[in-house]
Amino acid sequence: MSTRHRKKTSGQRSTARSGTVAPEITGKIVRGAAWIIAVVVGIHLLLCLAMFDPKLHTGGDNAAYILLAESILRAGDGYSLGMNPGPPLAHVNYPFGFPLLLAPLLALFGRSVILFKMYSVAFSAGSVLLFALLTRRMVPPLVWVALIAAVAVNPVLIEYSHWILSESPFLFFSLLAIYLMIREREQTHRPGRIALFAGGAVCSSLTVLIRTAGIALPLGVIASLLLGRRWRAAALFTLITAAMLGPWIVRNNTVQGDQAISYEQQLLMKNPYRPHLGMMGPADLAARVRDNARIYFLGQQARVLLRTEVLAGSGKSVVLLAGLLSLLVLMGLGLGLVRRRGVVDFYVLATLGVVLVWPSVWSDIRFIMAVIPLFLLYIAESVLALAALAGLTQPGRGRVAAMTLIVFAAGSLLSQLPVLRTNLHLLARYTAGDRYAGYGVNFRQFFESADWVRENTDEDAVVTVRKPRLFHYLSGRKVLNYPYSLDADSVLAVVLRTDYVVIDAVSGTTGRYLVPALQKQPESFKLVYNERYVKVAEVLK
Repeated sequence: MSTRHRKKTSGQRSTARSGTVAPEITGKIVRGAAWIIAVVVGIHLLLCLAMFDPKLHTGGDNAAYILLAESILRAGDGYSLGMNPGPPLAHVNYPFGFPLLLAPLLALFGRSVILFKMYSVAFSAGSVLLFALLTRRMVPPLVWVALIAAVAVNPVLIEYSHWILSESPFLFFSLLAIYLMIREREQTHRPGRIALFAGGAVCSSLTVLIRTAGIALPLGVIASLLLGRRWRAAALFTLITAAMLGPWIVRNNTVQGDQAISYEQQLLMKNPYRPHLGMMGPADLAARVRDNARIYFLGQQARVLLRTEVLAGSGKSVVLLAGLLSLLVLMGLGLGLVRRRGVVDFYVLATLGVVLVWPSVWSDIRFIMAVIPLFLLYIAESVLALAALAGLTQPGRGRVAAMTLIVFAAGSLLSQLPVLRTNLHLLARYTAGDRYAGYGVNFRQFFESADWVRENTDEDAVVTVRKPRLFHYLSGRKVLNYPYSLDADSVLAVVLRTDYVVIDAVSGTTGRYLVPALQKQPESFKLVYNERYVKVAEVLK
C-alpha cells in the first residue's frame, strides 16, 4: 500500500518536473474558483471605472433611451420620444426593454447620467460573472482562468460598459439565457428543469425586447432544440417567445409610428442614409454580405483584442490579425456545431447571419460585442484542438491555450494604456468643472448651441436639427430632422415648418442635404447664433 503511494507521488513529481500542469494546480483552481471569479470581476470593475466617461455619448441613442424611459413613467403619451411637434407618436424603432430597466432609476433619481452609466457598469460586471460560471466546465481549469481574465480586460466590453446604451444589459441577459438553458440540460430534478427552462426562455425573449438584433438568440435556441430532437421543448420555447414578443410586434404594426421610414424598410434599403438610392435587389444583398464579411472578418475582428485607437493606421497588420482571429473563431464555431450542437453555437451562427445582412453603413463592433466572450471561448477551443493535432499531451494543450489567451489579455491591456492615461486626465478636468471635457470642438459647440436655444427661445419653439433626440434632450424644444433628400424643395418644406434651424458640423448629411436647400432660399433665414462649427438661424415667417 505504502509502495503504491510512494510511486504515485513520485509520478506526480516527475510530471511536474517534465513541464506539464501539476494536478495540484488544477485542484487549487477548482477549489478557489469563487475567489478567482471575484478577483476577475473586481479587475473588470476597476478598469471600467478607470475608463469611465461621465458625459452623454454623442450618438443620440443614449438620449433616446432616457426619453423613452420618461415616457414609460409619464401617463398619456404611451411609449413615445415626445420630441416632435403635435400629439406624441408611438415609437416603433427601439424596443422597450432597456428603457423599462432605466425607468425605476429615473423615477427615483431623475436624469442622473452618471447613475445610468454606473447601471451599465453593473450589467457589464454581471456579464463577466455569468461568463465565468458558464464556461467553468467547458475548458480545462488553467485555460478557464486565462479565458475569463481575457474577457474581463477586453477593451470593447470595457468601452461599452459606461454608455447609456443597450449593449451591457443585452450581453447580461443573453449570457443569462444561455447559462439557464445549459443548466436545464444538467438538472435531474423535474421542477428544477422546468424553472430553468422557463427562465431561459424568458431571458431569451428579453434580449429581443432590449435589442431587435437579439432575435438571433431565440432562433439559435430553437435550432439547437430541434436538432436535439426535443420537439416538445422546442414547441414550448416557441410559445413562450411568441407570447412575450407578440404584443410588441402587433403593437408596432397597428399604430402610427414616429418613423417616416420604418426600421424594416431601412434594413432593406441600399443605404438608409441615402434613401434616393432605393431598395436592395439580390445583387445588392450579395454585395452587402461581402462588404460586411470584409468589415467584420478582416477589420472589426481585430477589436476583439485591441482598442480602435491602436488599430488606426495599422494597415496590413490589422488585416492579418483580424484574419487570424476570424479563422480561429470560425474553426471553434465549426467544432462546436459538430461536437456540441448547443445553444452557444447556434446563437453565434445566427448572430453572424444577422450582422452579415445588416446595412453595411451601420456596421460596427457593437453589433458583435455580445458574442465577443464566446469568440474568445472559440479561440481557446481552436488552440486546444490545434495543439492536440500537434501531438501535445492534455496538460500541454492547456498550457498552450492558456498562454495564448494570456498574450491576448496582455495585448488588450497594453492597447488601453494610452487611452487610460488620457481618460484619467479628462476625468480630472470634468471633476474640476469642464462638463464638455473630451468632446471635439464641433460637438462642444453643438451642445452649447442647445444651451443657447434653451435659454433664448420660447418653450414652444420647434427646431430643425440633425441630431434631434440629443438636441431635444438638451434644449427641451420640439425638433424635426430634415429629410435625407437631394430635392431641395422637400427639405425646405420641413425646415419652413419650424422656427429655427441648426447648421452643424457633426454630420456629413448636413452639408449634403440641408445646406444646399438653405442656399436656395437664403432670404427666409436670419442668423441668430454664429460659431465656427455650429450656427442657428431663425426661420422668417
